[in-house]
Amino acid sequence: MRFNNILFYLKIVSFLFICSCQKKIDNKYSREDLNGHWAIDMNSENLKLKNVVLDSIHNVYPIRNFFEDINNGFHFFGDSCTIKPGFFDLKNRSNGLPLLVSFQSTFRIDNDTLKIMNESNKDCRKFFIKSLNRDTLILKDLKKNRLFKYIKVDKVSHGFDKYDIIVIVSITPDYLCDEIYYLDKGGNFLYQKFDIKKSDIINSSYHEFRLNEDQLKATIDNFSYVDINSLKEQYLSSKSDGKTVNFIFFINDDEIVKVIEDDDYVSPDELQWGYIPMMFFRRQVNMEILDTENGCYPCNKLNNVKFKIINEVKMGLGWDWDIINGNQKK
Repeated sequence: MRFNNILFYLKIVSFLFICSCQKKIDNKYSREDLNGHWAIDMNSENLKLKNVVLDSIHNVYPIRNFFEDINNGFHFFGDSCTIKPGFFDLKNRSNGLPLLVSFQSTFRIDNDTLKIMNESNKDCRKFFIKSLNRDTLILKDLKKNRLFKYIKVDKVSHGFDKYDIIVIVSITPDYLCDEIYYLDKGGNFLYQKFDIKKSDIINSSYHEFRLNEDQLKATIDNFSYVDINSLKEQYLSSKSDGKTVNFIFFINDDEIVKVIEDDDYVSPDELQWGYIPMMFFRRQVNMEILDTENGCYPCNKLNNVKFKIINEVKMGLGWDWDIINGNQKK
């Protein structure tokens, strides 16, 4: 009888040991395997449309459903996950942009499935980990049934901190306002609405805010994963109409050093990590509406280059400005 009891207990211990080992085998990946910053592999994205746009002299990138999908890069650390550009409340919009809810969430790995909590709707977004090694991550979005290849990225030495000013001009579909965002190394932030079709007359007032030291450091750090010099001048989307086009200007001594056209948010994640949070900044703080530009140092700095910026935007859009200007005069 005693022997049978011992045998019974040995079977239980053996069963538990086997289950424990099986669990370790099933869990192929750990949180430590994901630690770091991961960005979309742009070469892989371009190849998805290689056989679709054969006559284009430019690389054309597939639509990534920005704002509605969690696939624009990750920063995994511990059990936390920073989503850049962030989580959004899609039902709460202003000038076409949804409300930014947060940048950070939690994640876990169940066997070969990555689960990220979407704080905007308390939903869990699931990805199948198809492949993961030291510098490459391939995820299958189980909601959209699409594959995305990511590469691990580190900080670079030529980010926004090498320039005096960054200006973003966002050109949106006809039913929305076009916008200008300005930030200098002193932390001066400006926002202004306008209409690119009537850009000779900008009647909208400036909105102004001064970033504190922590806010400015965080904003500059957001650009620290992209080598601005290595970026292309254009990132074109395969989307045919209803697109938002963002122009990002890097400026030194009132001269445009670099301008990048991001066509409907298909540019590298590392660039979007920098400039998109800057666009949402106006909805996170109380900005002052300026009645006059007199005594406004950043207003003067922006006005010094605004003519050049608007001309660059018009050339980049490639619209028939003779027809547009003719319609305006009627």
